Amino acid sequence: MPDDAPAPTPTAVTDRWFELLATELATGGAPGARAPAGEERAALLDLARIAAHTADRWTAPVSTYLAGLALAQVPPGERGPVLHRLVATLEVEAEEVARAPDTSAPSDAAPSTAADREMRPVPPHAGHA
Repeated sequence: MPDDAPAPTPTAVTDRWFELLATELATGGAPGARAPAGEERAALLDLARIAAHTADRWTAPVSTYLAGLALAQVPPGERGPVLHRLVATLEVEAEEVARAPDTSAPSDAAPSTAADREMRPVPPHAGHA
């Protein structure tokens, strides 16, 4: 970017990120991917917040991924309300989980050390340099 060019706005960067993601998903065999917007985006962010604050932080992306899989066949205009109902239910249940004593053993799936949690490079997609 030239020195005299204005810095991109967060919205422009976000839009470009989701365009790149959708393109890569389509290249990988998942055409039709689109970024969530409006009510759907707000509900997904609420879901991530509830997951991260109720359990471990890593549950936020996994929870939104699972919601995406479950809602893939729901028409786009109906996803927001479905997600809002899910969030409302989980918010109530999360309060109960937070009040209950934790008697479980640590999960094998959860990262347990700083080394386990560090970001590792993702190998490039086949055919990409």
